[in-house]
Amino acid sequence: MATRTRVSAGEVHEHEGLLWKPLPGATSTFEELIAARVRMMEIFKETNWSPWLKEERQPDLDAAMAIFDEWTRAEPDFRQMTDAEVDQWMADMDAEFDARRAADETRFAEAREHYDPEREAARLAVLEQEQRLRRAAAERPDYEPGGRYAGWSERSLAEHLAEIDRMAAHANEVIARLSPLVGDPEEVIDARGMKPRDRRPLNLAGYSAHRHCSVIELRENVPELKDRIRASQDREEKSKLRMELQRAESRLRRFMEVPQLKADEMCADCEQPLYQHGWVLSDNQYPCPAWPEHRAHMERVRAMLVSMFARHQLPEPPPAPKPQPLAVVPSGLPIAEAIARLQDLQQQFPDAEVKRGRAGRFEIWPARPGGVDDSADSGGSRT
Repeated sequence: MATRTRVSAGEVHEHEGLLWKPLPGATSTFEELIAARVRMMEIFKETNWSPWLKEERQPDLDAAMAIFDEWTRAEPDFRQMTDAEVDQWMADMDAEFDARRAADETRFAEAREHYDPEREAARLAVLEQEQRLRRAAAERPDYEPGGRYAGWSERSLAEHLAEIDRMAAHANEVIARLSPLVGDPEEVIDARGMKPRDRRPLNLAGYSAHRHCSVIELRENVPELKDRIRASQDREEKSKLRMELQRAESRLRRFMEVPQLKADEMCADCEQPLYQHGWVLSDNQYPCPAWPEHRAHMERVRAMLVSMFARHQLPEPPPAPKPQPLAVVPSGLPIAEAIARLQDLQQQFPDAEVKRGRAGRFEIWPARPGGVDDSADSGGSRT
């Protein structure tokens, strides 16, 4: 193992306008200090975007910190901030943030007075059709001579090219008609008084949180699914678990491959990166849910699925008929007649029970098994 050479405590080095000198007993070189400083910044940036990497990067961070702790600033008037100064500095930053937020809220409130829903809808329609034009330009060469589908029949190629041209013509018509109303799309406010540049940082924060939680969950699920596959003896269950594992690994890979994003790289109308917007529903492309034609299409699909489900759903069974007494002896009869009727009913229903019904009448009910009292069901009382 190579022996580290102790550097001179009196050496002063300059880097990017800052002066550095080694502390007594330091063994790292100035070049190692700069590399450690760069590595620390890379780790902080990397783990801020992907927090689940903190544990993996901790040994590298500790090694860089050990080198960094061997050096100090060398400016003659340099001194470390006191705890009180650090607290004040953080309080000043909080106050500055609150002031910016208050100014933004005032600006949003004023802008809401000028909100134009027609202009907002037009902006979304133009963005959608601009994406369709990009799609048409990307797909057309595939169906032209020498393209990806050159082996198809002339009829199939002509039909696909005609559909692409129709899509492009429709897109150009919508853009030409609505662009004058939209003007600068970055200046169009929504119902909250926000412009696209106001929404993108919020959408980035939402996407970042969703990505973080999803990766944490998937990193736990993948090993669990593998264990369940190894433990299962049922072929059908194993097949289902393998499909679930494949989906989980695919989602995990897609999330982890997302590069660190800036606010400008986010969609202003949903919590998805702009580069993931497209017209083909695939693993890494999704139409923006705010695009009007796509939204209308999804609503039609949803209505169709609801209708299909309703048609195939079993009808509700008819309600059970309300229990009725076997016979009724009305109130107001002479005693002799009432007794005679009850005696006659006793002959017909020897095991029946007599209950007090509504309006003072006697009701004859079948005996409940075990002698259970059902007077609460009939609204009367047992006699």
